[in-house]
Amino acid sequence: MGTTPTDPQPANVPDAEKALRESEERYRRLVDVCPDAIFVNRENKIVFINNAGLKLFGATKPEQMLGTSPFDFTHPDYHALVRERLRRQLQLGEPVPLVEQKIYRLDGTLLTVEVAAAPVMYQGVMSVQAVLRDITERKRAEEQVRLLNMELEQRVRERTAELEAAIRDMEAFSYSVSHDLRAPLRAIAGFAQIIARRHRASLNEEGQRYVDNIVQAGERMNQLIDDLLAYSRLGRKAVGHHPVPLGAVLAQVAGDLSARAAEAGATMTLPENPPTVRGDMTLLRQIFTNLLVNALTYCRQGVPPRVAVTCERVAGPPGGTECPARHVVIRVADNGIGIAPEHHKTIFRMFQRLHSEDAFPGTGIGLAVVKKAVDLLGGRIGVESAVGTGSTFCVELPLGDE
Repeated sequence: MGTTPTDPQPANVPDAEKALRESEERYRRLVDVCPDAIFVNRENKIVFINNAGLKLFGATKPEQMLGTSPFDFTHPDYHALVRERLRRQLQLGEPVPLVEQKIYRLDGTLLTVEVAAAPVMYQGVMSVQAVLRDITERKRAEEQVRLLNMELEQRVRERTAELEAAIRDMEAFSYSVSHDLRAPLRAIAGFAQIIARRHRASLNEEGQRYVDNIVQAGERMNQLIDDLLAYSRLGRKAVGHHPVPLGAVLAQVAGDLSARAAEAGATMTLPENPPTVRGDMTLLRQIFTNLLVNALTYCRQGVPPRVAVTCERVAGPPGGTECPARHVVIRVADNGIGIAPEHHKTIFRMFQRLHSEDAFPGTGIGLAVVKKAVDLLGGRIGVESAVGTGSTFCVELPLGDE
């Protein structure tokens, strides 16, 4: 006789139930320690919520939340969105990506949360599990940043308008100086020169001195107007930042001043093979013209001026011995009268004169022009000096592409 196949034995049901219970217990413990709020929505009722969920909604025990509808805590503006998400999850089985929405706590406090949800089988019924994270503080901080940015942008607009108004005022001032003031000045100086030429002999010594003073004052006023206009024009046009051969600039300036240097018996030495700097040709000429003119002007009586221009490359940010040079320091040294240490910073301000007009001519604007031009080129300027020992003006400029 053939043998009858033995029917498969059923699985050990108690063992399977035990394994299921243990699995559910592990899941529950994991969910309970999760820092994000988690609840399960079945047939529009909350049937499970973890400890973080109770804390999020302001509940002290699960009974306060179980059996309630998620819509009881959802802001009305988001009801339609939540219904659509539930439809997609339950009917189409689609998980919902992270979205933001607003919910109410039990005490009525409004929170902003991020919500992620997905369909799950819970106790044999298709349900939806939602994970919520409170982002109220983050949104509040983002709003504060947005408001601060708006305030900053408004301040920038206001400051820009103020600067534009200041520029217009400066342009109007420059026009007034160049036209309204120069015209009567020319008339005064012109008539004074006519009197000096035609009638000087008929004037006594006092009258001749008065006429000479008028002519000299007119010349000084004309020079002051020129210096003011030169200062006001700095920065009004676009400043170029391109490679400029420093040697060509220094040679041109020295050539322009050669007659004046010869008249003073001065010697000027320039650096050999100076580097290329990054800047603007016009501003660089202005800087070194003013510095060399000062070196030839503020000299000691009976001592022929000696002016030496030197260059030194300096390294960029700390980075070891291999750090390449990023700037060049140009030093303009003289053997003149020198400057007391307490004046080393003030001399770069407008109208700062340390000597009388009778001792040394000038308007007190030249070094202010130099400082402004150096600033526009992204450089720095300083002075090393003491009375009677000469002065060394140090100009630091960025190197150009060589």
